[in-house]
Amino acid sequence: KGNDEVSVRITGLKPGTNYYLSAVLVDDRGVQSPTKVVSFTTPDDSVPAFANGYPYMSTVDTPPTMSQVVVMPTKDCKLYYALLPAGAQQPTEEEFRNASVSGALGYGVMDVTKNVETIFGVNDVTLEEQTTYDLYLWLNDADNGKSSAVKKLPFTTKDMTPPTIQHLTVRNIAARQVTMSFALD
Repeated sequence: KGNDEVSVRITGLKPGTNYYLSAVLVDDRGVQSPTKVVSFTTPDDSVPAFANGYPYMSTVDTPPTMSQVVVMPTKDCKLYYALLPAGAQQPTEEEFRNASVSGALGYGVMDVTKNVETIFGVNDVTLEEQTTYDLYLWLNDADNGKSSAVKKLPFTTKDMTPPTIQHLTVRNIAARQVTMSFALD
């Protein structure tokens, strides 16, 4: 019958997947309607997580280079991060959401994309050499209200101090060679 709306339920679809549905109607005479196509994406109701092998520190330096982390989430979501001195209390989800992480040496929030590597700097201030810090990362999907556990990623900055010669002494001089001794700090 014309102008009657018909509903159909399609099952077995996967979460977070793009689909295209096309329909063609054929009447009793065998005449086909034009093809109608609709596309849709099913919601991704999974809990956000980091892909295997992520996150990891890609650069751990003091200035001029910033300490950088590499992340890859398993779904589109928001990433919150906070850099704290080693041993500081882990931030709560509420502190991440409200940007109220006390004592943070770096803080931020950004959109991250499923299965895409993202590299970013984590410190807002100059870090001390040869010092251990704790980077906390948290993935949150506000659309479905699901979040990852807070992930702690400790790292230690490098020694960037150039060596200093404490003393340099000539011990023996010959026609074709010299023997010297020195000490470094």
